Amino acid sequence: MQRLRRSLLALCVLTPCLFAAAPALATGGDGEAKAKPAPLTQRIAVIGASLSAGMGLDPNGNMMESSRTLSTVIEASLVAKHEPVAHHADLMFFAAPEMVGPASVAACLKAEPTLVVAIDYLFWFGYGARLKDEAARLELLEKGLKSLEPVTCTLLLGNMPNMKLAVESPESMLPAQALPAPECLAKMNERIAAWAKERKHVVLVDSAALVDKVQKGEEVLVGNNRWAPGSAVELLQADRLHTTLEGTVATWLNAVEALAAARKDLDPQALTRDVKAVVTKIDAALGAKVLAQPVKSAADTKPAGKPKVKSG
Repeated sequence: MQRLRRSLLALCVLTPCLFAAAPALATGGDGEAKAKPAPLTQRIAVIGASLSAGMGLDPNGNMMESSRTLSTVIEASLVAKHEPVAHHADLMFFAAPEMVGPASVAACLKAEPTLVVAIDYLFWFGYGARLKDEAARLELLEKGLKSLEPVTCTLLLGNMPNMKLAVESPESMLPAQALPAPECLAKMNERIAAWAKERKHVVLVDSAALVDKVQKGEEVLVGNNRWAPGSAVELLQADRLHTTLEGTVATWLNAVEALAAARKDLDPQALTRDVKAVVTKIDAALGAKVLAQPVKSAADTKPAGKPKVKSG
């Protein structure tokens, strides 16, 4: 009996130790389970100004709160399982970028996003009629970049396009004094590029190059989507500042191309990169009017050989 009691006592002492050691055995001895990182597209959050907020896209003409935004476009493009895209873009960003920007960053980070999309976030940190000279614009840009420092997950960051065409439009919403001088714009984009290069989690989106091609009437290629010369200007609304629905899709897929080139962990099957398919999913009527055409494969564009002549 005494021997039985000793055996039971030893078992009671050893059992907790065995259970405590189990996780370490399962994880290679480090005592912590190594969780697989969430896919890039699992939790996407959008921050930015009027383009991201869907200015002019609402089918009911609502100017203050659009039901169609960049978040809507991203949702329509996603195929893989994901959480709802978080919308934190603001139509009133232009009025107070120093307040709206940091507030939107703080709001989006509450959901611990795997990807933050900030394509037009910096726009009003460089544009604006109240900015009197180059020094003021560069100083404000630094504040914009500083406000993005809390973002440590993958950040898709757009640079600054030259919106000269928007100033010249008869339906312009952008006063001439809001437009940075070309030299200043170049300096700001150099600074943005340098800031992004210093941070491995930041993927720079060349929005400036895309807008430049659109404004010049050149052929535009975004992945396997092609707009013939002169047609891409229709990606912009009449004010030549905000994008149409097709233009917003093109803007998003342009960012996706940059992300795919920079990050090998982006699942190519996680989303569709077909402009027509995304637009149609949101609005079938507009989908039927999409100007983008699929890029032909090399086999389709290869010149045909000379026909064989049958001998008589």
